[in-house]
Formats: sequence, structure tokens, C-alpha cells
Amino acid sequence: MGQHECRLLSYNNSETAYFLLPKHVHTNWVQPFIYLGTACVWIIHIIIHIKFNNTRNAGLSSVSGYSNTQVNMDEEQVRKGMELSISGDIIKNRELTWSAMFNWSRDRYYYHKIDPIYSTQKPWVAEGERWDWVAIYDYQRDPEGNIVHGSNGFPLVNKFTTLKGYSEPDWIWGLSTSVNWKESP
Repeated sequence: MGQHECRLLSYNNSETAYFLLPKHVHTNWVQPFIYLGTACVWIIHIIIHIKFNNTRNAGLSSVSGYSNTQVNMDEEQVRKGMELSISGDIIKNRELTWSAMFNWSRDRYYYHKIDPIYSTQKPWVAEGERWDWVAIYDYQRDPEGNIVHGSNGFPLVNKFTTLKGYSEPDWIWGLSTSVNWKESP
């Protein structure tokens, strides 16, 4: 509960209700509404954040006695995302309260600026492209897509990596409910 707090919000221009909201959510992002007679709230949170001041290991001559050093690089990533939360009471009376909250979010890092010296030199590393790429050394394939085998019978591996996907999920979601019951005297 430390990350959330109850806030009094108005809806229908006159009525008010308390909603449990994340502490970092500004009330300008919140819109209460009534659905089937129940007070509900939806939240949209948009994230844009630039990550800079990155470092990278750079190789050194073996004459120096060291194999590498850290250097500052001019590469920048921009984080873009969106979060949507909807919460409300499903049942609310004197003895029983059942509340639910649904959350959906999407979050990505993109290349904002490329360092001409220290950024990874791959065709998919470019301004505006996703930063969380996953690449592998794939098997060589013929024009029909069949794996090419060497004279020893083993598949031949490409000398260059192939983009296979991304490490971050397309989106994440969550659903939580809480039930409170009060015994009658």
C-alpha cells in the first residue's frame, strides 16, 4: 500500500468518491466516471524519457597492459510508453465490497541518437528503431529457405548476426481484485 494513496475525486460535476491511485499519478491524468451505477476511474499515463550519458567498453592495445577501458558514448535512447488503468467497485453494499483494477501498459526504448564510433554497427541500429533487439548467428539457408549443410553434415552458420526479435514484451497487463466483508452484529 506504500505506493498508493486514497484521493477524493469528483465525477458527474457534483458527486465525489475516494479512489486508490498510485502516488506518482497526477490527478490531471485521472478521469472518474460512472458505469452501471458504480464509481470507476481510468488513468492514462504517458512516458517519454531520454537516456543519455552511456558508457561502453572500448578495446585497448595489449601493450598498455589492459584489455579495455570505459568510454563515454554519444548514443541516446528515448523511452516511450503508455499505461492505462481502470478500476472500480463491482459490488458495494453495507456488508460486501468487491473492487477490481485492470492495468495495461506498453513501454519501449528507441534509438534517439547514434554514436558514429561506438554504437553497434548493425543494419537495425538506427535513429527511431527499437533498442531492445535480440540477434543470433543463424544457419545459412538456400533460396527456398532450407538449411545448408557442410561436407561434414552439420549445418553451416552465418558469419553475421540476424535480427530475431526484441527482449521486451509487446504489452503487459494485470488484473487485481479485492473483497471486503463485514460481519453483521
